[in-house]
Amino acid sequence: MVFQQKVQEKESKLKQSEDELFARHREMKEQLERQRAELEEKKSRLESGRPLEDKIKRKGFSLR
Repeated sequence: MVFQQKVQEKESKLKQSEDELFARHREMKEQLERQRAELEEKKSRLESGRPLEDKIKRKGFSLR
């Protein structure tokens, strides 16, 4: 009885981990697809000669 309960707990934890990994994989895949689309857009702008619009302006640190 105790053994069966432990097995069920382990299976439950494994199923939860599997679900989390699939969700993480899906999110990473979607993020890569967005990045790919953004890069394709930038590439087409560069090839057509139109200037790129800076959506995010970053202020870097000066290393002097």
